[in-house]
Amino acid sequence: MPLVTTFSHELVDGYLGSYRRGWQKESELMWRANLGHHEERGCNLDALLICLFDYNMYVVKVVSDYEVPRTKWGEALLLCNTWNKDQYGRTYLSAENFDTDDIGRLVCEECISLEQGAHQELFDDFTENAINRGMLFWKWAHQEEGW
Repeated sequence: MPLVTTFSHELVDGYLGSYRRGWQKESELMWRANLGHHEERGCNLDALLICLFDYNMYVVKVVSDYEVPRTKWGEALLLCNTWNKDQYGRTYLSAENFDTDDIGRLVCEECISLEQGAHQELFDDFTENAINRGMLFWKWAHQEEGW
């Protein structure tokens, strides 16, 4: 049976050592990997691993370089709601300041509480599934919804 360990850098390092995606450490709490541009997704994607160790929360985000102009924010919210209704996971429109910004971005995000710890296989599977779901969102958005 796999060993359950506390949420720590060791779990992250175990994942990073097994999955070669060109991860770059952005800070003590965040890593970024470029997933590249693929025609089936229509945009460039980055994956972010965010470790909130003090809160035992682990967040995986998939963000694109696709800029959503303010005039399309309503359509973007409908797109996210349609995906969220039919799929597990969370997509949303993000902006630094919704009152003043003219550009937003769509974000796919999964998070998990690791207060009770985790074994390496769970951590790795969660991370890969979250990244794959983000890529699936963009494939669906591009191919079926015309984004």
